[in-house]
Amino acid sequence: MIRAFYFEGESLASVDDPAAAALAWKEKRPLWVHAEPEELYFLSDVCGFHPLAIEECERETPVPKVEDFGAYLFAELHLPICIGDRLEVYELDIFIGRDFLVTYARQEIPGFSPLLGNCKNIAKRLPSPPRLLRAILNQTVFQNLWELLEDLDDRMDAIEEQLSGWNLSQSVFRRITATNGVLGRIKKTLIFHQRLLEELADEARELFSAENMPYLLDLVDRNYRILSEADYIQQRAETLYQTFVDSRDYQSNEIMKVLTVVATVTLPAVLIASIYGMNFKHMPELEQWWGYPAALAVMLIIGILLFIYMKRKKWL
Repeated sequence: MIRAFYFEGESLASVDDPAAAALAWKEKRPLWVHAEPEELYFLSDVCGFHPLAIEECERETPVPKVEDFGAYLFAELHLPICIGDRLEVYELDIFIGRDFLVTYARQEIPGFSPLLGNCKNIAKRLPSPPRLLRAILNQTVFQNLWELLEDLDDRMDAIEEQLSGWNLSQSVFRRITATNGVLGRIKKTLIFHQRLLEELADEARELFSAENMPYLLDLVDRNYRILSEADYIQQRAETLYQTFVDSRDYQSNEIMKVLTVVATVTLPAVLIASIYGMNFKHMPELEQWWGYPAALAVMLIIGILLFIYMKRKKWL
């Protein structure tokens, strides 16, 4: 599917037919064109974009990047979008010129269809490529990420409360590690985006007026603020992870301490019992009436003395 939005006088019109979109591009230069894989030819045959940029559109790229082609800038954006409990990264290729914005996506991006449906209202308020790009990224990425980070921050609060109540179950551990993993992916994407948006804003100074530049610089600022928030929440997650590990170690040490005390207190009894269990013929005390009570008394006294000693040493 292809959608092209262009001005007819003061009103904004749209077409979704490739032939009509091609005619609109040649005669009216649409403000925004969005294409999908079946219309990739439109970018080369109609728009005349550079073959190297078209090749980049055809394949996935490991990191976002921006290239300057003189009359326009080409950028490959990675959009981190939360779907339920999963974080998916979608690629959006953009061509931005002085009076046009062309976007291309190999797969459907969540939240993009409502944006296309509401484009007329958006474009009337934001009738320039930088303003339109800002609206697209705000509604598809930044707003989604803010909501995701708020949810992750609330999740950290809940985990912190569970740890304070000594809930050291595996489910808590899995939630911490899962949250840390999501934050790591968000930070990785946003760090690359920070460099890309800064480079895009720098390269765009020759294309756009001083009136439009603040909209691109605002994208840089918003990305930085979200990156800072993600970094803060990840630090919380790492702190909670360390707290969980330390608490489990403490709990294990307490258990080992109790087992050691039990073993130490019962050791004299085991030793005495093992001696008298050797069944030697010449053990005179075994023939005495006081032999059995004496053995029990010695076991009990030694155990009590060891217990008192450990209490005084504050080992218990």
